Amino acid sequence: FNELGLDIDSVIVRNFKLPESVEKAMDQRTTLGVFDGKMGEYAQYESVQAMRDAAKNPGMGGMFGAAGIGLGMGARVGNQFAQNLDEAQTQKIKCAKCGASVKAGAKFCPECGAKVGAESTVKCSKCGASVPQGAKFCPECGQPMNVVCPKCGAKVKSGMKFCPECGAKIG
Repeated sequence: FNELGLDIDSVIVRNFKLPESVEKAMDQRTTLGVFDGKMGEYAQYESVQAMRDAAKNPGMGGMFGAAGIGLGMGARVGNQFAQNLDEAQTQKIKCAKCGASVKAGAKFCPECGAKVGAESTVKCSKCGASVPQGAKFCPECGQPMNVVCPKCGAKVKSGMKFCPECGAKIG
């Protein structure tokens, strides 16, 4: 284009067509993302889709196929219900670093590997209760977790006896 005295400033691509197999794979991946790693729910979804497709087939084969899928789905739904009940009864805490759900009592986050448990709590200066890191108030006594230094006004973490800015005694 330079030989003709033209410069190309920008190029805009409005659309490009992916192969159908790639589009289908992307759709399936998006569907899995919606279920957020809950394979039981995804299996139920797939069973319902297969039942719908089997019901569309004319003749006895489609009817028997739908009945078989229905029986399998009933067992799967029961198993999934029991699994969800177990998960609901298991106490979980959130990882302070990444926010993932972690079983209570675990020492490390299964997602990011950060330590969880005692390291993610602080003690309340008033009642001594364990308070989650980053909480603004103690859930037991209501004491503010970030105390302000009476001398310089700097924020002081709960439990500190002296201000890290000016050295004044706290409380």
